[in-house]
Amino acid sequence: MSDEVYHEDVKTVSRDEVTVERELVCEAAGITGQFEVASRRDDPVRVRVVDDLPEYFPIDDVAFEPERAPDGGDISENRVAATQVVADEPVRIRYGIVPSEPVAEVRWSAPTVESVEPVEAADAAEDATGGSVGPVLGLADLFEGTDGGSEASDPGGHGGDEGHEEDTGVSPGADAGNGTGEITPDGMDAGNGTGDAGSDGTDAGPVVDTSGEAGGDVPGSFEARLDHLSARVEEFAAYAAAVEPLIDERGGGSQLLADIESDLAGLDRRLDAIRAEVETAREEREEREEAVTDLREGLDRVDEALDAAESGLQRLEDRTDDHDDAIESVESDVGGVESDLRALESRVEGFEADLADLGETVEGVEDELATLSGTVESMSEEVARIHDEVEALHEFRKSLAQISDITE
Repeated sequence: MSDEVYHEDVKTVSRDEVTVERELVCEAAGITGQFEVASRRDDPVRVRVVDDLPEYFPIDDVAFEPERAPDGGDISENRVAATQVVADEPVRIRYGIVPSEPVAEVRWSAPTVESVEPVEAADAAEDATGGSVGPVLGLADLFEGTDGGSEASDPGGHGGDEGHEEDTGVSPGADAGNGTGEITPDGMDAGNGTGDAGSDGTDAGPVVDTSGEAGGDVPGSFEARLDHLSARVEEFAAYAAAVEPLIDERGGGSQLLADIESDLAGLDRRLDAIRAEVETAREEREEREEAVTDLREGLDRVDEALDAAESGLQRLEDRTDDHDDAIESVESDVGGVESDLRALESRVEGFEADLADLGETVEGVEDELATLSGTVESMSEEVARIHDEVEALHEFRKSLAQISDITE
């Protein structure tokens, strides 16, 4: 995990008047978790809390802190389960997890209060005397400063090898070393610090044997530093184990560099292709912009032509209006001429009637002239004059007829 990572996550759940607050702290050395179990009941209760670990979370070591271990429970790479008797005061249960790979941040679900059962006072006292489970070497940094190592090394006033075996807790080479297994603190002997966990501690390696030979002469600070160094060695071993598959798959540093250079060359080719595509797209966009510009210019020309056509149409409409006015004026004039022609026709008809009367008169006069020669001569002159007028009227009538034909 990165040395700069520090993240806290607190979640609270309740059931049957029991409240469980789980606090997770992500630090450089690993992740520490703590259950604070509080009961509002008057009588003691036995509470079982289960906290499912995130799926696919890489775990190297996991264990309860010795002085904060529950009355009973199990812890593995999949979940943390703790059973604890709670009375008046809240009880804190603490555990630690060392990931096998660097993890920046992991989202955890809320814990579950699996059961809450009432217990008798005698059962509660018996459960409270149970032992605690010590951490593996990889968790020493997480639990450093909790006084669990120094006090657990000699719980019965004994030093030497037994005390140090109790301090090492569960062996990393056994179940806790691979992050699995079941921890049962009731099976340990708190009086002399031995038992199954103590016997497993002999597999911790020469580092444990050296500290055991030193016995009580070794200062506590040296033991803490030794545990810290052992934890670092465990962490380095975990990193080495994680890197080994990568080396087997990709080869050594030169092979990795060659692969990286090949990948970079491939990326360069892809970038060149992308640049070419971008350049082509830019050219196509410029061509489209030119086409759009030409289209806009064509539209402007069409607009100008439409404006000119509208102007010509307006002029034609004005000329049509003028022609309509002229036609109306001509029609009015023709109507006046027709009225005049009708009047002239009436007058001509009157003249013809007069001529007919005059012819009759002339005939009578000719009869009279036969007897009166002098009167005939004068009357002949008058008739000649009348004939001239009649001829003039005929000529005028012909002119009127010609004018009527032209008008039609």
